[in-house]
Amino acid sequence: NDTVVWYTSDSDGNVTFYGVDSNGNALGSLNGLIYDGDNWVYYRNDNPDYGYTGLAANEYGWWYVSNGTIDFDYTGLAANEYGWWYVSNGTIDFSYTGMAANEYGWWYVSNGAIDFNYTGMAVNDYGWWYMTNGALDWNYTGMAANDYGWWYMTNGALDWNYTGMAVNDYGWWYMTNGALDWNYTGMAVNDYGWWYMTNGALDWNYTGMAVNDYGWWYMTNGALDRNYTGLAANEYGWWYMTNGALDLTYNGTADNEYGTWNVVNGHVEV
Repeated sequence: NDTVVWYTSDSDGNVTFYGVDSNGNALGSLNGLIYDGDNWVYYRNDNPDYGYTGLAANEYGWWYVSNGTIDFDYTGLAANEYGWWYVSNGTIDFSYTGMAANEYGWWYVSNGAIDFNYTGMAVNDYGWWYMTNGALDWNYTGMAANDYGWWYMTNGALDWNYTGMAVNDYGWWYMTNGALDWNYTGMAVNDYGWWYMTNGALDWNYTGMAVNDYGWWYMTNGALDRNYTGLAANEYGWWYMTNGALDLTYNGTADNEYGTWNVVNGHVEV
């Protein structure tokens, strides 16, 4: 017969037995995953704990236990005292890197564990997202990079509808349908004014005429120059600019580095 010398119970109801059974086993020593011949069962103080759901370890690794037995169908996040982990088919998958969800949101997992140091883009079945400190950041709007290039994010999601200027640590860029557009050359606007872009980047070296939907303008060092009045050239000839805009009302003479010219309706007549 089992012999129990004494036992204690703490405030959480955990019982600790002192003594040995007839086989010499310490009473209360069966804890954790125990194979009963059919299933791996979670034990607490010698008794199956069918109320337990969570992670548990045996000699083969860490497993997800649901209602006291290993749940080989479970795939998702689970927590233990060491952090949050990605479980695939019931066991922690240390090879998994990517996004995963729990009741608190979407997270970035590196080598099976939530990576609270990760900031950048990540992908799931629903698209590309921006993560900050391991969590999907619904507040992030701006540029972000992945292996395929630079992209524009709106409220944490890749914004395929965004076309316009965007900024990152390297400067201002032109985005078309959410992607950095290396082919774009022309004018673009942001909160600070109108600018000239060359091959997708703000061109601080560009000085000359440029066109947008509103007409022709004069740019100095990449910015629309509202102070410029005088002659400027484009592929159609020489023109007279007033306060940075093409002035088709101007009639008279004007000078450039090549001489003095007669201007009719804003165009130099030769």
